[in-house]
Amino acid sequence: MSWLRPSVRQIPSRCWILRSRRWLALLISRQVDSIADIGRREGVARAWISNQLPLAFLALDIVRAILTGGHPAALTLDHLIEIAGSPSWVDQRIAIASI
Repeated sequence: MSWLRPSVRQIPSRCWILRSRRWLALLISRQVDSIADIGRREGVARAWISNQLPLAFLALDIVRAILTGGHPAALTLDHLIEIAGSPSWVDQRIAIASI
């Protein structure tokens, strides 16, 4: 019954950011041993966790804008994942501004 579950792309970006931060906290606190453990708990592939985990490292002002709705309307999860791949918060801000 796929109509009962929203597609991944319909879930708000803020949910993915919060989830990635929870996953990072699990790893740091050693409540799980690996990304694979998180995948088993969540029922998703390890690769999916690895793809989403960089969202935990977005610049704090970007996260704040997303949580309060002050982000560009055209911002997608794919944009966020690409932006989060940059370790530089300055580069992340430049990338967000160009959307």
